[in-house]
Amino acid sequence: MEVFTASVQYDDLKGSVAADDADFKDSKSYLLEKGLIQDNEFVVGVKMFCGEHLKPGEKNLYVSFFTVPDLKGFSSIPEMLSSGTDLELKEIHLDMSFIEFFSLFKRFSISASPDGIIEGAEYTTV
Repeated sequence: MEVFTASVQYDDLKGSVAADDADFKDSKSYLLEKGLIQDNEFVVGVKMFCGEHLKPGEKNLYVSFFTVPDLKGFSSIPEMLSSGTDLELKEIHLDMSFIEFFSLFKRFSISASPDGIIEGAEYTTV
């Protein structure tokens, strides 16, 4: 059993991410266009990893899309999750360029601090 969370080798910085889907080509439409999912599948998660040795113009991002291929008779994903049913996800691995990946989102925001020390803290700037 795996836990859905972000992690790298040392986890020096921890934080959160928020994103808005692109209006015309979000993750689901991208995967449908590539023939990697069926129309009845739901994209429920995305993990992206970027390591060292970046090269301009190359596919430097390692992306996993997680889908639910079958709602097992439930009407929605939240209903399925609240039922206690084991979450079985299909994982699709792709190498993507920065432009390919970030074009799936209208806006994308990341925050991180050492060991997540200020995550969620209220602050003022000076």
